[in-house]
Amino acid sequence: MNVKPSARRRPSWVVPVLAATLAVCLGLGVAALTRVQRPDHGAEALTNSAAAPAVPVSAAEFVVDPMGPETVTGPNVGEVTCDADGKIRIATPVVQAQHDGVHLRWTTRAKRTNVGWDEGGTAVAAGTQDLVVAAEPAKLTLTCSVDGNETMSEAALEVVDPTGSWMGERTNLICAGGIGAASWAIAPSVASTRREAVEDLAASMGLSGRSLLAIGRAPIGYVGSAQQTWTIDSSTAIAGTAPVAYAISVRRLAADRFEASPNWICMRGNVPDTGEPTYAPQGTVPAETPDIVDVSCADGRLQASTTTVRARAEGVVFRSTSSKEWALNWETRNGAGSARPIGATGATLTEQITPGTARLSCSDDRSAFVDLRVVDPDGMYLGSDLSHVCPALSVFDTDAQGWGNTPREAAMDLARRDQPRRTAVVSRAPLGYVASQWPAWTLRYQDPTSPAQELKLEVATVVPNDAGEAHFVARPEYWCES
Repeated sequence: MNVKPSARRRPSWVVPVLAATLAVCLGLGVAALTRVQRPDHGAEALTNSAAAPAVPVSAAEFVVDPMGPETVTGPNVGEVTCDADGKIRIATPVVQAQHDGVHLRWTTRAKRTNVGWDEGGTAVAAGTQDLVVAAEPAKLTLTCSVDGNETMSEAALEVVDPTGSWMGERTNLICAGGIGAASWAIAPSVASTRREAVEDLAASMGLSGRSLLAIGRAPIGYVGSAQQTWTIDSSTAIAGTAPVAYAISVRRLAADRFEASPNWICMRGNVPDTGEPTYAPQGTVPAETPDIVDVSCADGRLQASTTTVRARAEGVVFRSTSSKEWALNWETRNGAGSARPIGATGATLTEQITPGTARLSCSDDRSAFVDLRVVDPDGMYLGSDLSHVCPALSVFDTDAQGWGNTPREAAMDLARRDQPRRTAVVSRAPLGYVASQWPAWTLRYQDPTSPAQELKLEVATVVPNDAGEAHFVARPEYWCES
C-alpha cells in the first residue's frame, strides 16, 4: 500500500456552486508525513496490545455502528414469505451478506404484494422473486402488505458480514468539514463504463486540468454493488481553502451503459502546491480489454499476451504459460514494485498494481521489459494516496495489533486493545482494491470530553495471520488528523 503524499497543483479558477460553502470553512493544516509516537493511554492499553489473541472477539461495547454478530454465520440467501393475508414470515433469522448486497428470496401468495425493507421496496406478483438489497450489516426490518389492504406486517433478520463485503455508509467519506447537500443543475452523464461516465460528468462540471486532483471509487456500499459511489476531488482558487470532493452516484442502465450524477459535497484536507501533474482521465476502455495477462519467461525475456489489462476486484491477475516456475518482477513509476514467484503453466498470480503503467520483467536485465497499462473502468481500485484527503498524515510507531477470525473483527479488536476508553467506528479505508487480500481499514475514534486533542482517524492494514488461533491480524499504519 503506497500512501506517500503526492504533490498537487492549485488551479486559478473557482467552483461557483461551492463558493458560499467554502467561504465559511475553517483553515486546515498542510499535509505532512512525519513519524509520531502513539499518545500514552496507560498501562492497560500497553498490556492489552501485547496479549495473546482472544477469539471470538466481542466488540458490541465499543463499536458505534452495529455490524452484527461477527462470529455468527448464516445462509447467504434469506428466505421470506408473505402470505395471502399479508402476514410476513422469515425462515432465516441470520443472513450472510454477499459481495453485492443482501440476497433475499421472497415467496408471495397474493396476486400483488408490496414488499419492503428499511430504505426501499417494490410491488411483486404472486410467486418467488430474488431481490438484492444494499442494506448494511445490522438488524434489517422487512415488511409485507397486500395490495388494497392498509395493514402491514413486519419482521426483522440480522445481516452479518464476516468477509468484509460491506465498505460503509456515506459517512465513511473522509471529510474535514462534514458532508453537505447541494442543489445541482447538472445533467447526468452516460457512458459505456462507470469511470468514463464520471470523467464526462467532471468535464461538464467544469473540472479539468490542474484543478482535477483525483477520480475514484468511494468506500461506500458493497464491493460488488450494481450502484456505486465515486468521488471527484478538485482544488479551488480560494486561498487557504481545502480541496472539495463531489460524491457521485453511478448506476447501471444496461450491460454497457452507466449513468453518473452528483450527490453530495465534502471538504477535504489541504494539499501543498508543488506543481506536479494531477489526474489524467482514463477515457474510453474497449469492452474487449482482457482482465487477465498471460505471461511467460524465456531466456530472461518476458512475453505478455496484452499491453492493456482491466483490473479485477482483487487486483491485477497474471497467468503463467511457462513450463516451469519462474519469478515475475514489476515496478511502477511511483516506486512501488515486487518480485514474486509464479508457477508453471496455468498458475495465477494476483498483484496489487495501481492503475497506470507498470514495467514487467523476469530477469535482472530490466532492459528486457514489457510496459503494461492497468485500467480500472469498473471502480475496482479505491486509491493509494491519502494526501488529498487528510490535512495531516502521519505514520505510527507502535507494536499494537488486533486479531480476529475476519478482517473486520481484527480491526475492531485493534481499536478495543489500543484505545480501550474510546468508542470507535470501523469501516473500510479508501485504499487498495475492493477485494484485496490485504485491505486497509479506518478506525474513527470518538471522545466527547476532548474532541479537539484526540486522534480522529486511524488507518490500519489487515493481513492473514500465519500463526495462532486468529485468522487475521490488524496493525496500525497511519493517522489522519482534521
